[in-house]
Amino acid sequence: MTDAGELTKHESATVDTNVLEQVVVGGDLAQLTARERVEYYSQVCKSLALNPLTRPFAYIKLQGRLTLYALRGATDQLRRIHGVSVEDMRIEQAGGLVTVTLSVTTGDGRKDIEVGVVPLPGAPIGDANAVMKAVTKAKRRATLSAVGLGWLDETEAETIPDAKIVTVNEDTGEIESEQAASFEGNGWRGFFDTAAAKTGISVQQLKSYMGDPADYAHLSGNAKSDLAKQRISVGLDAAMAADGVSERAEGRRNAPPADTAHRARGRRPETPDAVRARIQAAVATLEPNNIQVSDGERGAMTGALESLLPDIAPAARAAQRHLLCRYLVGAESSKEMNGAQVRALANWAQDYVDNQYVPNQDAKAEAGQIIVWLEQEEEDAATRTP
Repeated sequence: MTDAGELTKHESATVDTNVLEQVVVGGDLAQLTARERVEYYSQVCKSLALNPLTRPFAYIKLQGRLTLYALRGATDQLRRIHGVSVEDMRIEQAGGLVTVTLSVTTGDGRKDIEVGVVPLPGAPIGDANAVMKAVTKAKRRATLSAVGLGWLDETEAETIPDAKIVTVNEDTGEIESEQAASFEGNGWRGFFDTAAAKTGISVQQLKSYMGDPADYAHLSGNAKSDLAKQRISVGLDAAMAADGVSERAEGRRNAPPADTAHRARGRRPETPDAVRARIQAAVATLEPNNIQVSDGERGAMTGALESLLPDIAPAARAAQRHLLCRYLVGAESSKEMNGAQVRALANWAQDYVDNQYVPNQDAKAEAGQIIVWLEQEEEDAATRTP
C-alpha cells in the first residue's frame, strides 16, 4: 500500500497536463514549477533514450522564452543510438565564411543534409579553428535533423542575437542565473590577464583558440579554466608547427632543470607525435641499462602524471592517465611498464627544482592537448561504428 506521503511526493513530481500543453504550445519552460522542470527534463531524456546523468541538454532563453538546447552529450548519444554516419562532406571558403555541407545516413537508411557556417577571422590559425568549428556544427546539426529533432545545438547559441544561457539547478529545477554566451565579464578578466602575460599573445587571439563561449557556459570555474588552457595549448602548438619551430624527439630533458622558467618560447609544448617520439627515444636510451624501479617509484610516476591532468573525479583522472600512458609508451598501468618506461615518463612529467619535484608546465600543456586529441579520436571512431 502506498502511504499518503509517497502519494503526495509522486503527484508533485508529475508535470500537470494543462501546464505541459501550455509549454508545448508556447514553448516556455519558465511556466513550469521547479519540480516540474526536473520531471520534464527527465521525461525528455527518457523519450529519446538519453542518459540524463550526462546532462545532454541545457537551458537557453530565446525571445523571452525558456527552452532546452542540445549539448555535445546529446548529439554524441544520438549518433550512437541511431547509427548516424557521415556519407559526404564539402568544405568551401568564400566571402569571409567557411561553409561545411554534410550528408549523413542513419542506421535505418534515412538520409539528410545540413550545413555549418562560421566566420573566418582572417589569421591562419584562427581560420583553421573556424573550419573545425564549422565541421562540428554541421555534424551536430545533421545528427539532430536526421533523427527528426528540431532542437537548437550548442554551437549555434552564440550566433543568436539576445540569446541568454540560463543556469538551472539540475537537482531542484530552480533558475539560478542567466547570461549571454560570451567571454565578457569579470569572471574571465583575470584569466585573460594572466594568460596574456604568460603567453605574450593578445586576448583576441586567446579567445580564437578557446572556441565557442557556449562550451563553457555550464562548467564550474576550475573546469572552465582547464578547458580553456587545453584549447589554448592546442592553438599555440598549431601556431608553432605552422612556423616550423616544433621540435622532434630532441631529448632536451637531460639538461639541468634550473632554466625551466626561461626556456626559449616556441620550442615547447610539442605536438602529440613529437612528445611520444621524444619519450620513446628516451626509453630506447635507458633500456640497455636494465633499470629496476621500486613500487614506490612507480607510484611516484603515477602521481606525477596525474598532477598534469585536470582536477576532476579520481576515476575520470585515472582513465585519462591510462589513455595518456597507452599513447606514449603502449602500456596503461605502471605495473605493465618496464623500468625505462617508468623513468622516461617521470622525467617528462616533472622537474627537480629547489630540492623537490614539481610538475613540468610544458608537459602539463602537452598532456592536455594529447588528451583532447585522443578523446576526439575516440568520439570520431564511435560515430563511425555501425
